[in-house]
Amino acid sequence: MSGCLMKIIKDERKQMEKGRHYRIIAGGKVCFDNIPEVSPDDIIWVAADSGAAALLSNGIMPDILVGDLDSIAEKDLNQIKNDGQIEIFRFPAEKDMSDTYLALQLVSLLEDGGPEELWTEWAQYHIPAAGSKFLKKWQRMSHITGLAQVDILGASGSRPDHSLANYWIAYGFVSQLNITYWQEKSLAYPCVGKTVKYFKKNPQYPYFSILPVSEQICGLTLTGFRYPLFNAKVRQEEASLLLSNEIIDENAFFSITAGKVLIFRTKD
Repeated sequence: MSGCLMKIIKDERKQMEKGRHYRIIAGGKVCFDNIPEVSPDDIIWVAADSGAAALLSNGIMPDILVGDLDSIAEKDLNQIKNDGQIEIFRFPAEKDMSDTYLALQLVSLLEDGGPEELWTEWAQYHIPAAGSKFLKKWQRMSHITGLAQVDILGASGSRPDHSLANYWIAYGFVSQLNITYWQEKSLAYPCVGKTVKYFKKNPQYPYFSILPVSEQICGLTLTGFRYPLFNAKVRQEEASLLLSNEIIDENAFFSITAGKVLIFRTKD
């Protein structure tokens, strides 16, 4: 057990090395107020279809626009096209994957590559930029190693089916990408399999909830929390047991050995 735990910690420390930073803006409600300020030049901005509106209204031009572009306003699409520096991937309206999924898939391709047929598929939907802002950023960031940080804004909206799907799709990418969902009053972190995470006490987000996404989670350990646990097994139907915990130490420790969870840190 001790050797297994040390391996998990070692793997987590590798993931803590900072990689490239992406922000995916989806078409739900977007709030920039609580997200850490980073220079736009240090972030690759990916707009998923109508998510472009939130960027443009905040004076940010996306580096990449992806989706079937059926919900983006015509004026926003024209502004992006006229800029001439934005890479656009326009997929057909009748497609299997959501725009947010496509944005995550693109980031995964950029970070870890993929099968040749997937690159070929993406290439056929590419509308190249005359002077690519993304390519300049990518070349400047080419020396950066470590697990890429992906912030997703606008994942939740008026349709609960779309909101849940936007969370579930992350589980196909969390082994490659460090994903955080940013909402107006919460943060969410998807985790799969052997996972260790460290959290700092933050009065802005006092509540800490863990939702089992798989039928059960194993080896759940929490230290530094008001309600600690050690090596617990929790079934999905027991999810209410893991709601509204609180970090009471300056630093807290979370780990699981198996299963899938969605961690929420919330304001209220």
